[in-house]
Amino acid sequence: MGLISTAVLPVTYAFIAPLSSGDILFDIFQWAVFAGIGEEILYRGMLFGLLFRFAGWGFLPAALIGAIVFGIGHFYQGNSVLEFAGIFGITAIAAVWWSWMYIEWDNNIWVPAALHILMNSYFQIFDVADGTLGS
Repeated sequence: MGLISTAVLPVTYAFIAPLSSGDILFDIFQWAVFAGIGEEILYRGMLFGLLFRFAGWGFLPAALIGAIVFGIGHFYQGNSVLEFAGIFGITAIAAVWWSWMYIEWDNNIWVPAALHILMNSYFQIFDVADGTLGS
């Protein structure tokens, strides 16, 4: 599912962006594998999962709480109120989508984790942007 859902990224990036310079393998492990797995366990598995599966919250309230926290957690990438708003919007939408995937694939954290890891990997392999919102 992760490969199918993200297949358009490396194909597109190959046409619009050069390969990143530096230690791409280290960057993939640091910013894609570790960050992707850690964030999915923390935000989807624990925060969303506890609220939705164990506390009995509805999908939307639980997903929105997780999306707010996830969005705020990416503020470090911004430098202005407008950038903060853009980063928050993009990451919050991703958080709701990944929460839905987590539930739809029978509480399998590896489905959203695969998407998260692959998306972040492509951002490290290709020099497309400095952060979530772009350069």
